[in-house]
Formats: sequence, C-alpha cells, structure tokens
Amino acid sequence: MPEAVKYQDTLTIQRVLHDTRTIAIVGLSANTLRASHFVGYYAQRHGYRIIPVNPREIEPLGEQCFD
Repeated sequence: MPEAVKYQDTLTIQRVLHDTRTIAIVGLSANTLRASHFVGYYAQRHGYRIIPVNPREIEPLGEQCFD
C-alpha cells in the first residue's frame, strides 16, 4: 500500500488512536464554544494526554500550551 494511502486507511487510523495515548491539538482554544476545545476535552476525558499548541493560549484544559 502506498505511504499516502496507508494513513487514510480506516483500520490504520483506528490502530493509531487505540495505541497512542498522547495527542497534540494544534489550535486548541480555552473558549468552550470552539470545536477545538470540545475535541480536547473529549480526548482528555477518555484518557488521552493533551498537548495544546496555540500561541494565543497559556493553559487550556489545564495543560501547558506550546506555540
């Protein structure tokens, strides 16, 4: 399977999400109305370690933010 297609494969995506416990979320917002906040909140509540990446935030969801 070509490299580009491999990362679009549903089973590959499921395996990565199941095996990985740390996720960087680029653009994570502290604003609870933003989709990025909901994604981070949901992932955190399901046992994932969140690494926020956003130069405009300091500590969304209680995690140190990187820019």
